[in-house]
Amino acid sequence: MSKNRGRGRPAVYTGNVKSHIVSLIRHHGLTGARAILNASGRSKDALELVAQRNVELVPKALGISMPTLGKLASAAGIELFRGRPKLAA
Repeated sequence: MSKNRGRGRPAVYTGNVKSHIVSLIRHHGLTGARAILNASGRSKDALELVAQRNVELVPKALGISMPTLGKLASAAGIELFRGRPKLAA
């Protein structure tokens, strides 16, 4: 047995893919990042979403869930707010 392995299930999203996901969360929020990462297909809307992600790092749709995105955001120290933003007065 190898002594380098930790307990539990290994992380799925690591390295450059993880940093790309975190940057998408910073720019688009959880819902927008999930739409971009899970986009697949050939419709015009899907192609626009696919164009917003790095196709070299994420060539196919990930199927990533909202709780997973939330965990990555909290680990990166991103402060997220619920609901619609307030109007600037």
